[in-house]
Amino acid sequence: MKGLLILSEVRSGSTWVASLTNSTGKLGNAHEWLREGEIGAPSELTAELHYRRVIEKSSTDNGVFAVKIFPHHLHDVYERWNYDFIERCLRDHEIVVILLERLDRLGAAISATRAFQSGQWSRTNGLPEESTSGNSVVYDRVKILENILYIGEGMAFWRNYLALRSIQYEPVFYEQVMKGWREYVVDVAGKMGIPIEAGRISDNLYKVQRDALSMEWRKRFEDENKSRSLEKLYAYGHTYPRTIGNLLRFLMKKEIRSNIRFRDCI
Repeated sequence: MKGLLILSEVRSGSTWVASLTNSTGKLGNAHEWLREGEIGAPSELTAELHYRRVIEKSSTDNGVFAVKIFPHHLHDVYERWNYDFIERCLRDHEIVVILLERLDRLGAAISATRAFQSGQWSRTNGLPEESTSGNSVVYDRVKILENILYIGEGMAFWRNYLALRSIQYEPVFYEQVMKGWREYVVDVAGKMGIPIEAGRISDNLYKVQRDALSMEWRKRFEDENKSRSLEKLYAYGHTYPRTIGNLLRFLMKKEIRSNIRFRDCI
C-alpha cells in the first residue's frame, strides 16, 4: 500500500492542510487516527489490531492511507502497545512523510491558548460567527509562552526523531501552502505516484480562525516582552518532556523522564 504521514504539532494548520489531500478522494483520509479512542476502546485492541484498524480507517477506496500525527500521539501509542507506528508503516508500505510547520510560532501559540480555553479546535465553513466570539477566553501571557515552548519542542522532537531514524521527509510550511494549496496537493500526489483530478481539490472546508482578538493578544504579548529582561522572558510552567534524552529513551524502549519546569519570573 501507499501512505501519507503528516507530522506536525498543534495549531500548525494541519487540519486544513490534511483536508486538502482528503478532498481528492485519492490520497487517503488524513485524521488524528492515533488519538486515544478514535478507532475504538484501547483496552479492546492488541497492537496488531490497532495498527491494522488505523490503516483501514485512514484509507480511501483506492487503497491509499493517510494519518496526521503529533508527537504525543506517537508516544501514547508506544506507551500502550509498545510499537512505533511510523517505523511499522515505513517497513510495510511505500510512505511519503510530510513535516508540516507553521512559521508564525506566536500565532500558533495564541491559537492554541484560545482553543484550550474555548474547546473549539477548528471551524468549518457555514458555522455561525458567534461561535468564535471571545467571550469565553481571556488573555494569558504565561499560557501563550508555554504553548510557544510546547510547539517548539514538538517540532524539535520530529526533527530529531527523523534524523535518528534516517527517515527522508518533505519539509512543508503552512504559510507556503496558504499561497499555493492546489500546487501543494498536486506535488504530494506526484511524489506518491497517484493520479488525481486537480479540479476536485477543495480548500473550502475549514475557515481561518484568526480575528481581531488574536491580533489584540499578539500586540499585547509583543509589547509586554519588549520590556522584559532575558532572564524574565521565561515564565513558570511545565511542558511535554520532548528532550533529546527522552527521544533516545523512547527509541531504546526506556522510561521517559518527568516534565521540566521553568523559573517563576513573571
